[in-house]
Amino acid sequence: MSRKVADVLWEMLVKAGVKRCYGIVGDALNPVVDALRRNGTVEFVPVRHEEYGVLAAVAEAYFTGSPVAVCGTAGPGVVHLFNGLMDARKEGAPVIAIAGDVETSIMDTSTLEELNPYKFFEAGTGPSGHQYRDSHSCSGKGSHGSFDSWRRRVS
Repeated sequence: MSRKVADVLWEMLVKAGVKRCYGIVGDALNPVVDALRRNGTVEFVPVRHEEYGVLAAVAEAYFTGSPVAVCGTAGPGVVHLFNGLMDARKEGAPVIAIAGDVETSIMDTSTLEELNPYKFFEAGTGPSGHQYRDSHSCSGKGSHGSFDSWRRRVS
């Protein structure tokens, strides 16, 4: 079985000290949550609403000093993470947000639930990155479903 980008993501987060992830399962996050299950090291805590998850992550990160992850699915789910991330920034709590997005092939088409999370989170986050899965959207070689390019912007 080949390793996927999401598998490497969780390996990196485990090395960084992440032991728990709060979130919601959704189409945009299924590959990430599947990799989390395969990893078996990080506990996934399902929540009913992304804002509950991010506020729980902030509280845990603040009181333990350890990084905590939170997942929000595309569109409105990403918006619901914002208040908690601003709180994490204010409190200096190490929270890592994993935000879903629409498929690369329909980005920038004003499709339902499309929101550019990188611009949206700019005011409240540090480093952010984007994984592209569509060879038509980036300059790297590859095919659909492969990791073609990783762009990183530090704000």
